[in-house]
Amino acid sequence: MKRECRFVRDCFWDARAELRAQGGRSLLAVLGLSIGVGFTATVIDFAHAVNSYLTNDVIARIYTPNSFEVERVASVPSRLDSRDAEEAARREQRRQPLQLADADAVGTRIRDGGDWTSEDLGQAVAMAPGSRKLAVTTILYEGNYKNAKDLRLEAGRMPTSDEITGGAAIAVVGHDVATHFFGNQSPVGKRLRVAGVSHLIVGVAARRGTLLGISLDRFVVASTKGQLRRTFRLGDRTQRIFVRADGPEDFATIREAARRALRNRHHLPTESDDDFAIESADDVTGIWYSVEKKIAVFAAAFPVAALLTSILVIANVMLARVSLRTVEIGLRRALGATRSHIAKQFLIESLVLSFGGAGIGLVISWATSALISVASPIFVHPTIASGLVAVVAAASVGALAGLGPAITAARLDPIVALGRG
Repeated sequence: MKRECRFVRDCFWDARAELRAQGGRSLLAVLGLSIGVGFTATVIDFAHAVNSYLTNDVIARIYTPNSFEVERVASVPSRLDSRDAEEAARREQRRQPLQLADADAVGTRIRDGGDWTSEDLGQAVAMAPGSRKLAVTTILYEGNYKNAKDLRLEAGRMPTSDEITGGAAIAVVGHDVATHFFGNQSPVGKRLRVAGVSHLIVGVAARRGTLLGISLDRFVVASTKGQLRRTFRLGDRTQRIFVRADGPEDFATIREAARRALRNRHHLPTESDDDFAIESADDVTGIWYSVEKKIAVFAAAFPVAALLTSILVIANVMLARVSLRTVEIGLRRALGATRSHIAKQFLIESLVLSFGGAGIGLVISWATSALISVASPIFVHPTIASGLVAVVAAASVGALAGLGPAITAARLDPIVALGRG
């Protein structure tokens, strides 16, 4: 065992010296492997980072646990592979908008199993005496917005149900809005004009951070029955309905109850499709997984071609080395080296060459990941999967490329090999 280990070690150092002596040719031989491994590792790490970002930063901020939303048209298309996707999209665009009465019907149906809220978003200018104006997102709602959307407060309270139903001009503001207009002072009890309508601030939401570089704290939450609905000319429509079940065991039941409530309100026949869309975090995640699989299949074509090219190039380089070192091979055979020793020598040289190329590819991948992390909000870091791909690719390419030359070298007749010198 010690003899084998010493032999492998000696072969490694011989291979290293040989590669350093032929640096230019060796670098050219591993170029395709480096590009293939670098590209594949970058795609794997980037897909992992995007998946983590979508799950933890995007989807988790849109959907609270055990929640779903109802919209006229789905935010994410669900018929990516359907032949009649365009026709389905046209049918969806012809749907009637959701009504506030739809939200009330859903709320009545799921009263004992969860919380609900309607939500209408708009853009407006907010202003306060002695302060600069600020563009804000207005959120008009009815129902239990705090629980349904998991809105956390750092000061004050949410409007009561009577205040929401009566359309009282009161509001809860985001952290950025409170800081912009009132600095370190508490804004609770002060007034803020939103789209020309004066509102009494009763609460301040806790900081939520940013998403894709956009602040999530520049908003004003107010009653959907107040003056702002008339200002924005929303009529009886609502953009979406959010529903949150009390627990995961109630989610499927609550979702089906909301669906039946809307079908009954819209008088849909049993055999007809829904004229609304229900989406949850799992639905959006499932769409991403299907897209991710297509990206993986597409992205595999280039590295496979690069790796096949690497096998051919490294094999040709190793064959050239066999022909240049026939005298050395004959001398080693004359001194007692077996065919197995000769074959292992060239096979190890091929593996050293391929692992060196894979290492360069990983360095390229890490550098690319660092650039992506600096230039985008997505943090890309090396993963175990990309490292395993590099090891497997290097071992496979080295073994396949070195097998033929190793067998050729082992079969050389020592007398003939020495005669060529």
